[in-house]
Amino acid sequence: MNFSDAWQGDNADKTRSKLEDAVEEEWRETRQYVNALEDEIIEEKRQIRIQLEKLKENAKNGTH
Repeated sequence: MNFSDAWQGDNADKTRSKLEDAVEEEWRETRQYVNALEDEIIEEKRQIRIQLEKLKENAKNGTH
């Protein structure tokens, strides 16, 4: 089979379907990775807020 044959008839449908599946899977993996990064950022911001509150309390109380 040569390249041009892959884009005709049933072969075209199969090839397109495989490409669509591959792109969809890659998108899902990328979205999952981005979601995980967003979760990490949210947790880091939460931890920073907690630390800032502790520092403010310590400064108010005159402790370090």
